[in-house]
Amino acid sequence: MSQPLVYDSSALIALFDAHPLAYDYWKRADAGRITLVFPALAIAEANLTLRASYPAWSLLLWPPTVGVAPLDSGAAIEVGEHVEHGLATSHVIRETQAVRGIVLTSRPHLYGGAKVPVLVL
Repeated sequence: MSQPLVYDSSALIALFDAHPLAYDYWKRADAGRITLVFPALAIAEANLTLRASYPAWSLLLWPPTVGVAPLDSGAAIEVGEHVEHGLATSHVIRETQAVRGIVLTSRPHLYGGAKVPVLVL
């Protein structure tokens, strides 16, 4: 797979739960074979459920092929222009489009009409 995978909050929760597919992609990224993107708002939304500490997150974020997409001012303005999907989902959509990636999710219905490819867990 040459396209980056963009994890939404459901995929991040699945990764913490060691879901076989979510974890397999993370292991591939750890080996340098693929690139993963974790949008900052997806991390925040996932952590509402997970309540994980920074050290727990840092274990998943350290490979150089895992990038956190920050919510800088430009991204915040673009995300705010497309809130019909919700803030975290809109950030995932924006980052997926920016890297020409694929969303990894267990909630594909959130991406209806978003014009991004989706891979379902």
